Amino acid sequence: MSLYKNDKNQCNGLYFQREFSHHPLASESRIFDRLSSPSTACDLLQASTSFHGNQKLNLSAFIPMPLLEEDKQYLIEPLYHGVLSKEASSRLATIEAPCIRLLASLWHCGNPHQATGCSTTDVADASFLAGMAMKWNWRNERRKQGLSDAKPNLVLGENAHASWETFCRHHQVELRKIPMVAKGHIMDIQRAIQQCDENTIGVIAVLGSLFTGEYEPIEALNHEIEILNHKKNLYIPLHVDASSGGFIVPFLHPELPWDFQLSCVKSITASGHQSRAVHPGIGWILWKDASQVPPDLINHGEKGLETQAHFTFSFSRPKKQIIAEYYDFLRSGKDDFQRAQKNCQKITNYLAEKIKAMGVFKLVSEGHHLPVLTWTLKTPLSFTLKNLSERLHSNGWSIPVYTIHYHQEKIQVLRAVIREDFSYELADLLIADIHRALSHFKQKDDSKDNAAA
Repeated sequence: MSLYKNDKNQCNGLYFQREFSHHPLASESRIFDRLSSPSTACDLLQASTSFHGNQKLNLSAFIPMPLLEEDKQYLIEPLYHGVLSKEASSRLATIEAPCIRLLASLWHCGNPHQATGCSTTDVADASFLAGMAMKWNWRNERRKQGLSDAKPNLVLGENAHASWETFCRHHQVELRKIPMVAKGHIMDIQRAIQQCDENTIGVIAVLGSLFTGEYEPIEALNHEIEILNHKKNLYIPLHVDASSGGFIVPFLHPELPWDFQLSCVKSITASGHQSRAVHPGIGWILWKDASQVPPDLINHGEKGLETQAHFTFSFSRPKKQIIAEYYDFLRSGKDDFQRAQKNCQKITNYLAEKIKAMGVFKLVSEGHHLPVLTWTLKTPLSFTLKNLSERLHSNGWSIPVYTIHYHQEKIQVLRAVIREDFSYELADLLIADIHRALSHFKQKDDSKDNAAA
């Protein structure tokens, strides 16, 4: 049998299943002996990596909506451009710099043209850079005063991004994790302040909890840190982990003070793929001013005849995500961003009302902050949330189960992230599928009761 289906560069998963499933190419764990056609390679790749279902039904994360056809022509070509040469790096800087200025303006960083920051491969790298800057600043200050720098610690809540725990482990920083309070599902602020001392390199506040999308009261936390710093003559900075909310809150709740307007906020990290044209693979870190970046953490590399300063882990990486981010800033105005996020919130509230009306669920978050809906069972039933998640998955939905810890207690929840490409029609479809799942579980219970009778 010929491996060449035709001369067209097309993917055909059904053809692959029929024609290639038993061919040696499909099972060998080595480089092929000879050239295969583009369609064969594409079929093999599609069979291994494709998401089985409608991407619009994937409510597990803040993933971007599919590109419009008119946008693709501007964003497909940069997919194959890397940043390796001096010329490419210079061009990258001309694209990255305006993105930093736009974010600085969005996050109230004073003069955007004096903003200090950079892009990273993801928000985890951005967190590492922020953590390193906090630790180096704390250590330099301790050494200047002739004090020990042997026991640094970092204070954060259970709902913070997992990358902070990894940072602490890699950089020998004691992790002081604060339980969440049931009211608001956020870090217990008073406990956080109690855990701060002269060895605290910083406190992490979350703008949009992983579990519920709710904001921590960053303004109140900032006030408490101000008092503590003044009372004990400390310099404890506040870092805002805006992984979820950095690109949403400025449009959904522009009146909320959470960013560089607050005196103790010295750095902010955010995930870039909350924008509609940007796929996962980019993070951002901004500092309030250049004094927050320790000079001994800045790399000075030579590029041809120039010396370039940078503070990043990645020296060679694609520039496609930065181009996509800049394109999204240029294409979408404030009104469009705001309209999209408010519509997401309205649909989230609509879903919350429908789920609450079913009578068996208790809402944990209703989308009043980020457009995230979280719910749990009112009382233990014959099925679990995991059973419900799996049942919905059989209909194409991806709605994960999370466990939230409150001091000595914990609860399981289902979490759905509502994005711009999610409509009221899809919301009604989800509600109908939940009703069908509940009916399925009830029928199973009835069958067991009849069998036992």
